[in-house]
Amino acid sequence: MEDEVLANAGVDVFEELFKLIFTKLYDELESDRDRKRQRALHPEVE
Repeated sequence: MEDEVLANAGVDVFEELFKLIFTKLYDELESDRDRKRQRALHPEVE
């Protein structure tokens, strides 16, 4: 059913997967940066 919806929407599956993977990688990098910032601001909390 999902394939039919995407096929009828004129959406390139590769493009959508690329966006999903890119967003996941970006989120992982940002969460790592946030953890480092928190440690810098509050070194006593681990």
